[in-house]
Amino acid sequence: MSQAGFGICACGSTPLRAVEAEQALVGQCLTADVIEHVSAVVSNSAEPTSDLRGTAQYKRDLLRVFAKRALTEIAAEHSGEERVS
Repeated sequence: MSQAGFGICACGSTPLRAVEAEQALVGQCLTADVIEHVSAVVSNSAEPTSDLRGTAQYKRDLLRVFAKRALTEIAAEHSGEERVS
């Protein structure tokens, strides 16, 4: 992958980019191990706050899940596979 961008919103007082995750992804192939690692880095990039929408841990878990889903879908698109939900 030559470029990557991760925007994080609704997890804290301001939106932010997961720069460390972006850097971890550049130059990598989207293998299962890379997707797992980068998804965890995205999750750890935020400092979510607990509020009526959920606890900080719940939001951190969602970041990991959404990043993994997005990267898995991108990997499938680039390999020509059909996405399975």
